[in-house]
Amino acid sequence: MAPDMNIIDPMSILSVPLRIRSHNGSILGTATGFFWRKSNGKTYLVSNHHVFSGNHYATKTSLRQDSAFPGMVDYPRFVSPQHVHERQLHTIELCDEAGNDPVWRTHPIDKQRSSDVAVVEVPTMADDQTYVYAVNDDHLRECDQPLSRYPPGFELMIVGFFLEDRPTGYFPTYIHGSVASEMDALYHGKRAFLVDALTSSGMSGSPVFATGLEQFEPDKKFSSFKTVPRFLGIYSGRIIERENGAKRELQVGIVWRRELIQEIVELCE
Repeated sequence: MAPDMNIIDPMSILSVPLRIRSHNGSILGTATGFFWRKSNGKTYLVSNHHVFSGNHYATKTSLRQDSAFPGMVDYPRFVSPQHVHERQLHTIELCDEAGNDPVWRTHPIDKQRSSDVAVVEVPTMADDQTYVYAVNDDHLRECDQPLSRYPPGFELMIVGFFLEDRPTGYFPTYIHGSVASEMDALYHGKRAFLVDALTSSGMSGSPVFATGLEQFEPDKKFSSFKTVPRFLGIYSGRIIERENGAKRELQVGIVWRRELIQEIVELCE
């Protein structure tokens, strides 16, 4: 069912725009998501904990002054492999009207919710025969391999929807960035690394790919190079600096490593 990849870049069919709504239908914001396929065939929508909950992932406090919380999320599904511009919107009810019984899941071992990653199960093939592509489907099967460690300065792409009106329709925007910290150094002891990129709030939940030139066959005298669209993890937003009561968002953001996603999905019942 793959579309013509001579026309559409494979990364362009992986990100989806999310519209977050309250139970009364009010739009609370927009974000980005993508999908992960579990080993048993189940499919999960992946985004940030703060997108699905409306709360900061660590402090659990509301990110909104009016304390409204997400009740539903709308996301698009493919209708036909021949018409990749056409999508059908589906809605997930995230919790009940009191904000209880959330359907999204974080890491079940991480009781403090110390990573900004959450997933919610969606139909692999819906009743209306719509479907989605996952970042670990066959065309990106290298997700099964150990995650490469890229040096600071290595080029990345954050692929998501940075504007609410989506000027490019259902196809995402590619924001260029670079690795801004040692990937193995962790971020405040958590499995995340920093990225230098100029993004906006709608990019929360975007997949991040390594797109720089990576040398392969290093044993040969004249080694070839190739573009490597390797999936690294999920973007969750810029770091906020606070000083003298004021705050500002830096041009440095956080990427949670992809193994967190795989662990959360595989540990879901």
